[in-house]
Amino acid sequence: MTLGVKELWIYPIKSCAGTRIERGEITNTGFANDRKWAVVHESGTAILQAHVPQMALVVPELIHGRLSISAPGMEVLTVDANAIGGEERSVSIYTYAPSQGFDEGREAAEWFSEYLKARVRLVRVDEARSIKERYHRSDTSNQIGFADRFSFHITTAPSLRALNEQLDAPVPMNRFRPNIVIDGKELQAYEPVFCLAAPTEV
Repeated sequence: MTLGVKELWIYPIKSCAGTRIERGEITNTGFANDRKWAVVHESGTAILQAHVPQMALVVPELIHGRLSISAPGMEVLTVDANAIGGEERSVSIYTYAPSQGFDEGREAAEWFSEYLKARVRLVRVDEARSIKERYHRSDTSNQIGFADRFSFHITTAPSLRALNEQLDAPVPMNRFRPNIVIDGKELQAYEPVFCLAAPTEV
């Protein structure tokens, strides 16, 4: 079977809009800068698009070492993407073991608090956390940043086409927030796709 990569995506801020990329650096936690930041309540619980839909309208863009963040009705916020340190915060995502993040400071907190009408903070991933042991593989790092479960989320174009045939209104692929979209003439909807080797760049 011949397969091809149709799209590559990263999501710099968890639950916010994605950025389509032509090629990506692979790190021990997935694509570089994917789910590197998260917006959290002051308790440390991550804010998710599934619960707060307006997160989808926040557009982060990485430009020359700066993270530019825009949203409807808001002025653009700029954050140093390569900053070192900051106040440490525990970050909880669903029921997984908490991970650590660095707080991005008062300006970012006020921007997101104004947009979401809640007291929140923007945090940057500190230490990678391990995926659940039952998913461990001997040939991978088994580590993620602020992603939910795995280093890469892979979807296939035939699966989306099959789903949309059953819906009154079709949905785009970004509803599923993939990192890698696979397509191929012989590929069937919902057919398992396994990555057997990972190059340093794709």
